[in-house]
Amino acid sequence: MDNLFTFSCREALLLMIKDMNVSKSDKLKMFNFVVNEATDYQILHMVYEDCLPEKKNDIILENAYLKKSILVLENTFLLEKRNTSASEYLKNSIDKLKELSHNIMNELRYSSDEILRLNAKADEVSKKLKGESNPGVKERYKKELDRLTDLTIDYIARKEGLLARNRDISEKMFELGQELDNAKKYDISYGRYKIATNVAIGALVAGIIALSWKIYKNRFSKAARACKGLKGWKKDECMEKFKNDALKARIAAIKSQMSKCSKSSNPEKCKRLLNAKISKLEAKIKK
Repeated sequence: MDNLFTFSCREALLLMIKDMNVSKSDKLKMFNFVVNEATDYQILHMVYEDCLPEKKNDIILENAYLKKSILVLENTFLLEKRNTSASEYLKNSIDKLKELSHNIMNELRYSSDEILRLNAKADEVSKKLKGESNPGVKERYKKELDRLTDLTIDYIARKEGLLARNRDISEKMFELGQELDNAKKYDISYGRYKIATNVAIGALVAGIIALSWKIYKNRFSKAARACKGLKGWKKDECMEKFKNDALKARIAAIKSQMSKCSKSSNPEKCKRLLNAKISKLEAKIKK
């Protein structure tokens, strides 16, 4: 759940950036930072404190924010409250980080393969360009080279971002491992928490986005079973129907939670951000 909430916090920040009255270039810089550079701690800090922290990582404060997220998730998901030992909580956090690291490694391998493929394609086009005398064809080859170069740069930037995130995850797992050793000695309980009544906008929006994503995933997961055995356009039509239904369910979930904005520090902005998310989802529904 922590990973889902942190990812949703990133999405909430992107919605908040889009809502800001700043230049397009500044928005692009902020988008890039949130998507490719910011650590999970920086994301959580920005969501709860509305500012960038001085430090890139702070495991103690990060855990405090994650504990705070339990309040938001209990409030948003109506989760059952329970006492969880620190050792159990930390072990689960480490397991989730291992899974996240595994997924990042798969993405890194894919990015590396794409870079090699694009470089090979660029070499092939370059050879054709050198041997071509027709001006029109040469121009097409040049445009293709530019396109391949842009794609390669994008994959390299993505790879660097993934590597940085994986380093942060490794450091975090090491720190959590040390905390786990101490927690096992004392088995501290996190206890129960009172529902917050003045939730930060980003945190509440993130909680609602996380809820809607969970519902979407559960609905769309049925498509593989239902569309099994179909081929060609029939399978595409079947998958599209389930995707549309899942998107509609996600939108309905967000709308049903809109009233929770009254518990945020700025109800109107909270509703505006959620409506922006709804608009994005509605645009994905195929008529």
